Amino acid sequence: MQKLAAFVSSVKREAPGGVALAGPEDLLRSEAEAAVVRAVFGRKDPGPRFVTLDGAPEGGEPLEPASVLDEARSLSLFDLSGKGRKVVSVRRADALVKGHLDAFLAYLSNPAPDAVIVLHMHSWDKRAAYAKKLDAWAVDCLSLYETAFGETEASARSPLGTWLASRASRAHKLHLAPDAVVRLIELTGTNLAELDGALATVAASAREGSSSVSARDVDRCVAPSRTYTQFRIADLATAGRGAEALEIADACFAQGLPDARGRVRHSESGIAESVIWAVSQRVEQLYAVKGLVAEGRWNASTAGKMGVPPFRMKEVE
Repeated sequence: MQKLAAFVSSVKREAPGGVALAGPEDLLRSEAEAAVVRAVFGRKDPGPRFVTLDGAPEGGEPLEPASVLDEARSLSLFDLSGKGRKVVSVRRADALVKGHLDAFLAYLSNPAPDAVIVLHMHSWDKRAAYAKKLDAWAVDCLSLYETAFGETEASARSPLGTWLASRASRAHKLHLAPDAVVRLIELTGTNLAELDGALATVAASAREGSSSVSARDVDRCVAPSRTYTQFRIADLATAGRGAEALEIADACFAQGLPDARGRVRHSESGIAESVIWAVSQRVEQLYAVKGLVAEGRWNASTAGKMGVPPFRMKEVE
């Protein structure tokens, strides 16, 4: 799997016959596709030589692989000259590609010389057989971690934090202080498109002649779109950060609390019940770990069974 920056650089020299944009980040997939379009058409309007297909049409017949592959192999009805290449972009291609993997692998191994197929695959599991077979054509559009290695809090040193600082500088001419990076993630979440929108808001609100942004500047102009959760409260409470836990609990009562389906509840009794459950579950987990540590049975295997990832083992212990 290629990193996005390496892919964008490589297509300037030569656009591939096919590519799988692998991951849920719409912004990264959009940037990768834009790089392909620029490589094939330059600054010209692609017109009918840029074709978009929906791999999972709602209320319609599922797309067949032949519809994609025949489109790639055929000339446009509006471009009979045969000059230049075409780009066939397949949105929501997950089920289509996974269900007909052999057909797409055969094509990608021997693509039509006058076309580029762009497969948007929102769901991507690196461990799955399909991902390993498509790895040579995959571009990394996966979500970025908000925590640095070995840490559990959002950090300016994390992959997401470094991306955010770089994006602010390149696209918005802003310098984000480390606390501003963390605050943006806390308020907005980890979706790159939403974070980029928040950066645009900060840039529009920045004082004239000032490009340096602090956490206070972020608070002044970015409304929280990431609703605080009972699990965040539990993390802070069991880490001894009671004042912060209570502050977020207050925000939950004021803004509401989303359930597993994303529906926001505003019932105070329901919110209180969820918070108490989350904190008690975390406390119960810590007491169980305490027993394992005392018995000398605290290891990666027992941690995994309790839902504790390897990078949190030391902290929990």
